[in-house]
Amino acid sequence: MSAILAWLLTTKLGRALGVAGLCVLAVLGFRLWLAAHDASTRHEALKGYVLESRLAAAEAKQAETERQLAAGRKALSQYAELLAAEQAKSRAADEALEQEIAAHEKETTSQGRTCPISPADRDWLLKP
Repeated sequence: MSAILAWLLTTKLGRALGVAGLCVLAVLGFRLWLAAHDASTRHEALKGYVLESRLAAAEAKQAETERQLAAGRKALSQYAELLAAEQAKSRAADEALEQEIAAHEKETTSQGRTCPISPADRDWLLKP
C-alpha cells in the first residue's frame, strides 16, 4: 500500500492518475449528494402538494355542503309556504262544512222533525 502511495506521490503519471482519481471521486460524490438532495426536495414538494390538494378538496367539500344547505333551506321555505296555503284551504273547507251542517240542522228543526236523519239527510251525507 505504501509503495502505491509513494508511486502516486513521486511520479508524474502517478500524480496525474491521483488527480484524475480525486476528480472522479469528487464528481461521484457530487452526483450522490445531488441525487439525495433531489430526492429530498421531491419528497418535500410532494408532501406540500398533498397538503395543498387535501386543502382544496376540503374547501370544495365545504362549498358543496353550503350549497346543499342553501338549497335545502330554500326547499324547506317553499314547502312551509305550501303547507300554510293547504292548511288555510283546509280551514276554509272545514268552516264551509260547519256552516252547511249548521244550516241543515236549522232546516231540520224548522220543519219540526224529531228524527235527526231522514232519507234526504242520508242523500245529503252520501253526496260526493
